[in-house]
Amino acid sequence: MNRKTFNQGLLLYLKMDAKNKAIMLDAILRKFEGDKTFTWRQIHEPKWYMAFHNDFSVVENMIRHLIAEDALRRIEKPDNWDDEYKLSDRGFAMLGDIKNDSYLARYEEKKEQATYSSDAMKYAKCAMWASIIGVAATIVIAILQSK
Repeated sequence: MNRKTFNQGLLLYLKMDAKNKAIMLDAILRKFEGDKTFTWRQIHEPKWYMAFHNDFSVVENMIRHLIAEDALRRIEKPDNWDDEYKLSDRGFAMLGDIKNDSYLARYEEKKEQATYSSDAMKYAKCAMWASIIGVAATIVIAILQSK
């Protein structure tokens, strides 16, 4: 893969919305379920990566993401095409509790927290404006009574 293709794939990966990214990361993890090991050569075959995205470089970035988060591990071989990829202990744990520890579950949790934060901010703004209006009304009343 040339650098231009990789950069285009990276851009596609970065532009991907968080929910779809989470769904794809979980799907890639599930592909390794049952202690499966895949070589880089196998992962690079369209029949393997097309289940996730039609652009291999997007899937490659997802695999790199999973390795960086210690959900997958890479076993290096003398020839990079023969490097093996398999679930790490953390990846096994994530699949064991997929409803609570998956990337989609984390996305939903963050979305819920953002909603709560947004609601709290709305109430705080209302309270702030109510206080400002109350103070302004008190000042106006005091000025009118002094005349």
